[in-house]
Amino acid sequence: MFPDFPSYIKFDLLRSFIALAKTLHYGSAAELLNVSQPSLSKHINRLEDLLGTALFKRNRHGTSLTPFGQQFLDDIRPAMNNISLVWDHNIARAKGEKGNIRIGLSSSSIPFLSQLLFFFRQQYPHVSVEFSDLPSNAQIAALTEHRLDVGFVHNGTPDVLSYHPITMDRLTLVTSWNMKENIDHIQKLQRSANALIRLNEGLYPSVDFNIRHFILTMGWTELPIYYVNNATTAILLARCGIGIAILYESAVHGLFGSSEDIATRSMVDSSYTWEIGLAWRTREENPMVQKFVGLARRLSPWTE
Repeated sequence: MFPDFPSYIKFDLLRSFIALAKTLHYGSAAELLNVSQPSLSKHINRLEDLLGTALFKRNRHGTSLTPFGQQFLDDIRPAMNNISLVWDHNIARAKGEKGNIRIGLSSSSIPFLSQLLFFFRQQYPHVSVEFSDLPSNAQIAALTEHRLDVGFVHNGTPDVLSYHPITMDRLTLVTSWNMKENIDHIQKLQRSANALIRLNEGLYPSVDFNIRHFILTMGWTELPIYYVNNATTAILLARCGIGIAILYESAVHGLFGSSEDIATRSMVDSSYTWEIGLAWRTREENPMVQKFVGLARRLSPWTE
């Protein structure tokens, strides 16, 4: 419930009082407030009338605070400072220069996102960022339910969201280094795989189809499949020689890009490649989100 300010509280009178108390000079205070000296005098007289006592002593030696005026200044200054801080904070929020932005991501988006955040933080250092590592379908749901502000998703979005392509990702096979020959040639792949390791279905629905299509094409439908919940586990199992992990390139390079313990092979066929793009609510009115999206689109290698 909002507080009701008494009708006699006039913030312009208080501003005039604080300016004069600071300068102790009518001309300087009027210039500071960008008002005329007669207007300033009227404000001070009106405030003294409302309080029922004098705030300033005026004589040929100049202007000074009365004891009551000094106490009133000590009492009112913290409140006015807080009002100024609240005002400045919300002006910055309205301009998109302060606040919090909630970003959905997956490993596919991290290389581009790191570059984007570098420039975004330079321009808007007072904006805090909150990350949620979610698959595309969960990001889309969170965006439509206003639990995320922007997200990086696979292969487009529903009509209620706007979308701009950012980068590409593709299926990648991972095995231990001493079994590298198993993924050097497709012909060997068909003969050598003893088990497959993949992420649980439903974690990344847009990738599930690519994996199922690949397994069918390779004739691996009879091989045992080990399901895991994250890419790190899949890579570690493959590194131990338990099987061939079927993942996506960005996760492998992001987690074990320079590892000498694993061998990888990315699928260049367009059937196993998909698009990653930035998604946001079409009618988004938050200026901070608008600035983030605008910067992302300028940095994106894709043109309109």
